Amino acid sequence: MNTYTAKQDRCKTCQYVMQSESSNTGLRCGYEYFHGSLILRKVRLMTFYPVINHFNVCEKFSLQPETLRTFDPLSI
Repeated sequence: MNTYTAKQDRCKTCQYVMQSESSNTGLRCGYEYFHGSLILRKVRLMTFYPVINHFNVCEKFSLQPETLRTFDPLSI
C-alpha cells in the first residue's frame, strides 16, 4: 500500500524545491540547479531560478524521496 496521494503534488513536496530568502514566497524551483553542472551551481545567483509558490505544481515535479514511503505489512 502506497501512502502517496495526489494532495502531495505541490512544489513544497517536490525534490527540486529550494529555500530562498531573495524570493517573496521563500521558494525557488531548483530543477535547473540539480540538473546543471557543479560549476554552474556555484556561479548562478538565486535570482536565476524561478520563484514558485508552495501550492503550484509543474511538469518537472518529482516527489521528495522521504514522502514516498510504502507500508510494509511485516513491520507491524
